[in-house]
Formats: sequence, structure tokens, C-alpha cells
Amino acid sequence: MNNLQQKFVQYCTKAAIVTLIMGFGVTAKASVLERFKEGTHYQVLDKPIKPKDSKKIEVVEVFSYLCPHCYRLEPAVKKWKKTLGDDVVLIRKHAQFNRQYLAYAKLHVAVQLLNIEDQVDRDIFKSVHEKQAFKFEPEEQFDLVANAGVDKSRFLKTFDSFTHKTRLKQVEKEMLAYKVTGVPAMIVNGKYRASVSSAGSEQNLFDLMDYLIEIERDALKTASVTSSN
Repeated sequence: MNNLQQKFVQYCTKAAIVTLIMGFGVTAKASVLERFKEGTHYQVLDKPIKPKDSKKIEVVEVFSYLCPHCYRLEPAVKKWKKTLGDDVVLIRKHAQFNRQYLAYAKLHVAVQLLNIEDQVDRDIFKSVHEKQAFKFEPEEQFDLVANAGVDKSRFLKTFDSFTHKTRLKQVEKEMLAYKVTGVPAMIVNGKYRASVSSAGSEQNLFDLMDYLIEIERDALKTASVTSSN
């Protein structure tokens, strides 16, 4: 076999590999499309909510510290978060279904404003689901964040701040727009709503999130190309 023939064989081999890979990609996408169906595994919101950063894909986890399902799911959410690309941001928002949920929604906004959410999150969950210690007033809720080194007076003042009240109202408004009736629930880029029950399992939920994120990623790429032309 001469050099020309060798190059031709190499070219054909590479072309065959590329075709195989592309074919596999198309098959994989088709498989995902068959696996997840709009209206069954996820819902498309009637009125989409624009993310704060139009260049990022925003995933909102709607949860409650009082929810046992949220408590069980949280370690998996944190693990999944580590797999997300730099173009994806995960935001947590606490449901406000009743007075008890509202009390913990206020606490969640406070720890977010104080930048101690990651430090105290597990302790708050454990106090409810392992110790059955329900704390609905800011004064007693301070015990849940004391280990984070936050000054008590500063913690209590946060609840009365304009920023706290504004954010709490904003979250309430968004909950209505998301049409969330149970937790945990996930909202992708203000367009899609899903849950463990709608997806079928925890793993299905994360696979579904990855699928919807990819849809939004493709949409952002298309919009970027269109705007640059």
C-alpha cells in the first residue's frame, strides 16, 4: 500500500468515526426526547420569568426547611450542583405556603443576606427533622445560626431591614408565578417547572434538569449568533 492509499484509508477511518459519534449523539438526544415529555415530566410556565443575568441559565430550587422530602433531597442537590457548568447558577428560594413556612422563609432570606446559608443550612434542617425543634421567632432562630459567628443584634436587625422585606415579597411574587403547590420543586430559567414526583425519581429529576439546561444552553447560543449577525 503506497502513501496515497494509506492517507485515503486514514481519512475514511476518521470519517467513519465522526459519523458514528454524530449518529450516537443524535440517537442519545432522541432517546432523551422520548424519555421526558412536556406536560408529564415537566410543565412549561404560562408566563416565563426573566433571569437576573440573561447570559446565565438560572435554576431555582423551591424548598422548605420544614419539608422532609427537601431534607432528604438536599445532599443530592449539593452533589449535582458541583456538576453544573459555569454558565449555570443554582438559586434556592423558600416556599411560603402558610405561617409556619413563612417563618422559615424569613429565616432563609436572613441567612442569605448575611452570607451564611452554606454554613447553617444543614443545622437548620437537622433541628427540624432530627431534633423536632421548631423555632418560628427570630429570637429563638438565632440559636440555629450562632455557630456561624453572627452577632445576635445584627441577625435580629436583618429581619426588620428594607432589603429583607423587599426580597421576601419578591420571593412570594415569584412563587405565584411559578405556580408551585408543593416542594421540592425546580424551575429552569424561569420557563420550566418539575419535581421528583413529576420526573419519577430523584435521579430522573437531575437527568431532566440537565436536559432542560441543555435546551436553554442551545437557545442562548442561537440568540448570541443571531444578535452578532
